[in-house]
Parts: sequence; structure tokens; C-alpha cells
Amino acid sequence: ILALLAFMATAGREVSKDIEDVEGDVDRVTLPRRLGVPKAARVATALFLAGVLLSFVPVVLGLFGWAYLAIVLSADGIFIYSGLYSARNPGRAQRTAKYGMIVALVAFLAGGLLA
Repeated sequence: ILALLAFMATAGREVSKDIEDVEGDVDRVTLPRRLGVPKAARVATALFLAGVLLSFVPVVLGLFGWAYLAIVLSADGIFIYSGLYSARNPGRAQRTAKYGMIVALVAFLAGGLLA
């Protein structure tokens, strides 16, 4: 589950980075070049939101407790923010997502150590 959460955040960030670099990627096949920036931004947002929804699974399954939940909610807020900015300001979105990943890592550690 944690690997899937990390994948969603990383994939969302990578799509945001590709949106940021779309003008320089003329000779590359990237999602924004193939689908267009608006659709690629929706993909990035969907990946971030899927990660947010999945972040509750460890609590529901009883794997992690309140410490994880308290910290991961902060990460979730950061990922939602990143998703909202993926089209308007992809640079900000991918940088902000990086901070969300750090907060999520702390949540994973807290969940594992305090469970």
C-alpha cells in the first residue's frame, strides 16, 4: 500500500514536471505533448487525488494509527494543492509535491514506529 502511495505521488509529480518542460520537449514523447497540457494536468491531479484517497487505507486496515493519520493529512493537503496547480503553475506543483513526499515519508515512519 505504501509503495502504491509513493508511486501515485511520484507519478503526479513527474507529469507536472513534464508539463513544466513541455516547450523544451519538442523531440520527446511525453504525456503533455501527446495529450496536451490540460489533459496531462488532469492526469497529474487524478494521480495526486488517488494517492490522497489511498492514504486512508492503512488506517482503515488497522496497520497505522493516529500518528500516521495526523501527519498524512498534512501531506494530503499538500498533494491536493499540487494537483490544483498542476495546469496553472506546474513548476510550483512539482516543487510543492516534493515537500508533500517528505511529509508523507515522515508519516510512513511514524506509522511504522508507533503502530
